[in-house]
Amino acid sequence: MLPPYPEFPSEDRPKYWLHGLLFVLTLIATTFAGAEWTLGRNFFYGENAIGIDAFTTGFQFSLPFLLILTCHEMGHYVASRYYRVLATLPYYIPAWFGFLPLGGILPSIGTFGAYIKIKQAPRSTQQFFDIGIAGPLAGFVVALMCLAVGYATLPPIDYIFSIHPEFAKWGAEYPAYAYKEPNLKVGTNLMMQIMQYLFADPALVPSGYELMHYPLLFAGYLSLMFTSLNLLPFGQLDGGHVVYGLIGYRRALKVMPWLFTAFVFYVGLGMVQPININSATIFEDSIWPNLTTLTIYYIAFSKIYPELKDNLAVSLGIFAVQYGIQTIFPGTMGADGYVMFLLIVGRFLGVTHPPAGYEHPLSLGRKIAGVVALLIFILCFSPQPFMIVAD
Repeated sequence: MLPPYPEFPSEDRPKYWLHGLLFVLTLIATTFAGAEWTLGRNFFYGENAIGIDAFTTGFQFSLPFLLILTCHEMGHYVASRYYRVLATLPYYIPAWFGFLPLGGILPSIGTFGAYIKIKQAPRSTQQFFDIGIAGPLAGFVVALMCLAVGYATLPPIDYIFSIHPEFAKWGAEYPAYAYKEPNLKVGTNLMMQIMQYLFADPALVPSGYELMHYPLLFAGYLSLMFTSLNLLPFGQLDGGHVVYGLIGYRRALKVMPWLFTAFVFYVGLGMVQPININSATIFEDSIWPNLTTLTIYYIAFSKIYPELKDNLAVSLGIFAVQYGIQTIFPGTMGADGYVMFLLIVGRFLGVTHPPAGYEHPLSLGRKIAGVVALLIFILCFSPQPFMIVAD
């Protein structure tokens, strides 16, 4: 058994005032955003601005969402402290943009999330695994609780008419008539469908176009989506720690780039536009979008393939296959909503996992937990998290 790290040196003791201030600012920001999503209008801009009196409405979103986020980060923190690995308390990142005069709701949930800084590298396979898996498991359990309560306490159909009075003329049949023009639609995943089946009255379940107006469900959905992103099986994401623990450094070094490439391929489906040389707007409709897509691929692969020729070979290969798919099966969609996350991982966080100082196989219990974590990833992953579509 490894000897523990010593206690924190005085200069690394938590700055409670900073963590507390960031939490309060994030609570305020997510409350503003939650009220906007719930009521479907901007706080201060436009004729139908909801006004400061609606601030408390946002607590129905911000409190459960921050509870889930905090449980996730504290899972990492507690596991780090258990091994006496130097780690900070969570840093929350407030980010609310609803006050900008852009009309309607600028897509913002009030935060870019939270993170802890691990200032000492875990020293063994087991430590990497335990610290990595503790966060998503803790957050997942609390997210399921929120979804169970949200689905079990769905309001009557009149609730949606208080947000969209124009739907009242159609009654319970409004989904068949209300979305003939493109609108924002929230995606789904297997876990949401399971929770819906277990706890909801089918007659009261909101469509994807309206789920954002149900704060507990929206908080639960976003939490599951972020859990799945954290469990992607590469790099130093939580899922990367899990896969590294399950298969070891040498195998992970070979497998993770392929898994990341598969993720890039999926995200980019639909971004490639077949070229119509007879189009008067060829540059706007296909040339510039395709150049943008290739640039995204190049940036995403810049750490895996730092050599220009290798990077271009992989990027152009993926592009060519996707071009063929779009030509044969037009309208094929991936998940371009994950592009920013893809770039952050590929360019900054890295795709491979560093080796531990002490590598040894995980116990059977940890291997089972790792398989459960990968199953959670499958259940929580949203193929298309947000869409602008019409029915």
